[in-house]
Amino acid sequence: MKKANTKMKGFTIVELIGIIVILGLLLAMAVPTIGNVISNSYMKAYEIDLKSMEDGAKSYVLKKNIKLEPGENRQIQIYELVDEALIDPILDPRTKEECTGH
Repeated sequence: MKKANTKMKGFTIVELIGIIVILGLLLAMAVPTIGNVISNSYMKAYEIDLKSMEDGAKSYVLKKNIKLEPGENRQIQIYELVDEALIDPILDPRTKEECTGH
């Protein structure tokens, strides 16, 4: 008489469920971190664009020889800076649409 092979290869259902639970916990911890990284990269892009616009506006004022009285303000639109080739077109990091300053 032959003995039945009792050594089975593979994982039990309990082991598989345990692995799925562990992977779920790891994923639950990773998703907020990835979201923060993406959000931080958008903020960095906004800061870089803001600095570019500020530098471009200063160059625009010097180039156009604009004199302002103390307390006086003047609006400079993004498209004016782009038209004068002082900055490259600004794209919204989230939508990739061009910002025109309107």
